Amino acid sequence: MNSGNDQFERLNELAHLPPHDPGRRELEGLLASMPAEERAHWNGVLHQTDELYAWMAEVRIPNGLQDTLLRLPRKVAQEAAPLSKPFWWKLSLRQLLFIPVPIWVPAACIVLAIGIATFQLLPPTRGQPAPPLLDEQVALSLTRQVVHLHETKLALEVTDTDSKHVIKALASHNLPFPVSMLLPDGNLLALRGGGVCQIQGVPAAFTRWEGNGLNYSLYQFDGKKLGVPAVFRTSSETPSDLWHDNKHYRVVIWSDASGQSTWALVLENENAQDLFCGDDEY
Repeated sequence: MNSGNDQFERLNELAHLPPHDPGRRELEGLLASMPAEERAHWNGVLHQTDELYAWMAEVRIPNGLQDTLLRLPRKVAQEAAPLSKPFWWKLSLRQLLFIPVPIWVPAACIVLAIGIATFQLLPPTRGQPAPPLLDEQVALSLTRQVVHLHETKLALEVTDTDSKHVIKALASHNLPFPVSMLLPDGNLLALRGGGVCQIQGVPAAFTRWEGNGLNYSLYQFDGKKLGVPAVFRTSSETPSDLWHDNKHYRVVIWSDASGQSTWALVLENENAQDLFCGDDEY
């Protein structure tokens, strides 16, 4: 029972992280192995979280409010009647409770309390909407395609461990998107090279990596030509019907912040960690 509660608390914690927090990837990996009903529940929580953060990003604090609130204690001390220490000791509790305070002090406190309550309770109906989910059929089609390409072991146009050399070679093809190089967190994977290919007839660049006895393929392409939204929530797919031998594939699909590219990472184990960050290095 405690184990189940601990797991629920962990999922709940991850589901309330900001949209671009790396911890989100952990939850998205867990979603892929959940029953459909449970996955739908957590997807709903993620959607509400994204809407909340989008609304919070639109909140603007009035100019000077912070300075005004920080000056409150000093202003109270200046405007209150000066009382010597001996005089304080002579006051009864009843007298202390009725020391005159400028009228703006309780008014400011009330306004501040209302503002905080409103900020916490108001539903996130304003601001930019949360990114949409990737259509399941589109995600499945892309997953099958990139797994097939991964198993085909496409010839590397450039075999180099220097990411700058690889990105230069790929960019020379003048692909219809700005070619970028994503680097894995912690340098836990070794770059083997890269090349260009086609994903459902759309030009793509790819890099190949190795680490922990596994191979990784990372593809970049313009997904909009395949019905993929410019920006969408990260999707994690586990195509169990494509599993064989010790290859238990998982595919992570996401968009870059600019909406110019779609990324698809093929992992050979469903529990392998997605080590690629979301920031372009070059």
